[in-house]
Amino acid sequence: MIELVGVLGLTLIVLGWLFSIREVPPPTLSGLYSLGSIMLAVYAYSIGNWIFLLLNLGAAVVSSLQFVRGCKRAGRSGAAGGI
Repeated sequence: MIELVGVLGLTLIVLGWLFSIREVPPPTLSGLYSLGSIMLAVYAYSIGNWIFLLLNLGAAVVSSLQFVRGCKRAGRSGAAGGI
């Protein structure tokens, strides 16, 4: 029963990511979030918590992609500002 609560929580968080994916957060936030998610995924794996593991692997992937997008956007705005 408690695993159902975990799966529902995981589903709601993923839905939240899907609705907010178009917004690009600052690269610093995305980078820190990526590293934290990777560390939490390692921890979840070590304790055998697959729901927490899946959640943090997903968070690491999404935040890493957002990090790349944010760096590209910062590079474009920096280049435009120098013209």
